[in-house]
This record gives sequence, structure tokens and C-alpha cells, in this order.
Amino acid sequence: MIFYQASKLSFSVTITILYVIFQAKSFNAEINKCHGSCKTSNFSNSLPYPFGFSAGCPIQLNCTETGVTIGKFVVLNITSTDIVIKLPAKCDREVASISVLFGENYALSSATSLLLENCSKPLSGPCEIRPMFIEGSLKLNSCAARSDNMSCFNGAVGENLLSFDEINNTQCRFLFSATTAVASNSAVSLELERVYLGWWHKGEYCNCDQNANCTQVMKGNSTVMGYRCSCKEGYEGDGFKEGSGCRRGESI
Repeated sequence: MIFYQASKLSFSVTITILYVIFQAKSFNAEINKCHGSCKTSNFSNSLPYPFGFSAGCPIQLNCTETGVTIGKFVVLNITSTDIVIKLPAKCDREVASISVLFGENYALSSATSLLLENCSKPLSGPCEIRPMFIEGSLKLNSCAARSDNMSCFNGAVGENLLSFDEINNTQCRFLFSATTAVASNSAVSLELERVYLGWWHKGEYCNCDQNANCTQVMKGNSTVMGYRCSCKEGYEGDGFKEGSGCRRGESI
């Protein structure tokens, strides 16, 4: 009788241990899962992988009362290649404030031109935007006293991504605003008060769905930053194996 009770106790302990292990695995799996839902005014739908708001997301953003953000900057849109950031025109905004827009998975696109103020040296390199045009278009006169010291910067020729060091080394103190040249249907338009960040999934090798194309993201001609996945024609989804992958479209 004593042997039976001991066996019963041992069985009960084993069940308890297995239950604890199962619960721990379930908890860890939940932590590692990427959650992309944020009920805000600018994003009502779930973000596509690899974007999200939990620790399991390769590109983790913030879900706040003001919307989806990177630091204090509001995210307006996420495309297959870019994160679109709102950058309202503002006098006396420190250049250092945009350092948060340079992360392990994203950086400023060279398609974005920064309008800088209070520069201690002339900026070299081409820039398509005239500062007085931008200031006039935004109908802001509060910075007029420094308008003669406003300079435009969009990086070195041949670079598709910028680094914060490049911007910081301009020796300009303030960032007034920005504009981005966007190509659409063989035409180019300018979007004011917008910053475009090129994004990538970190990794030397692509981990895309079998029905997706993989694109390496480069800085210049030699530095591989990571990759992006996009579903082939006739398929829809985020294209990543860890995400939703690719599924046949409704019309197929």
C-alpha cells in the first residue's frame, strides 16, 4: 500500500513538471511571436512582418496615443521598400534629434533632401531642392531671419542610404524640414515634410517564402545591410517564411 502511494505521488510530480515545462514553452513562444496590431488613428490594420510592436518583431516600432512612431516621429506609411515618416517644418530642431531614424534595420534614403540651418561651412554635393522654395511652399516665416543660412543636403552621389555621421558632419545645427522625390508612372513628385527610410531584414542569407523574390539591400556598391522579401505576381502576403509568407491571390 505504501509502494502504491509513492508511485502515485511520483506520477503526480511528473505531471506537474511536464505542465510547468509546457507552460514555460508556451510563454516563451508568445514572447518570441511578432505582434503587429496597434489601434491608432493612422494604422488600423496589423503591420506586415517583419514590423510590429513586440520583442519578437525584427523591426520593432512604438504604438502610442499619437500613432505608430519611431522615437517621437510619427510613421505615416510602410511600403515594400520604405518607412514614411512625418517631419513637420520646425525652427530650432536639433540635427541630433533624427539620430533615432538610423537603426539596425532602417536608415534615411538618399531620395530625401534635408533642409538644414545654421551651418558653419558650405555643404558640398548636389541637391535638387532650393531652400527658399521649400520655406515659401510651407508658408513659414518664423525662420526668415536665418533663411540666408539654409542649406540642402541629400548625401553623396551613388549612395542610396545615408548614415547619421554624414549628416552630423555637415556641422549644421538645426534641421528645418525635409522633402522626398517620389517616382510614379515615369513622373517625379515632391512630398514636403516627409522623410523616407529604406528598411531591411538583417541577415546575410535570404529567408523568403518559395513564392517570393528576395532583394538584397545595399549601402553603396559593397556593403550588404540585409534583405527584403516580396511575393511574386499572383501571390500576396509579406513574403517572409517567419511571417505570413505568400498565398495565391483571390483572382488566381
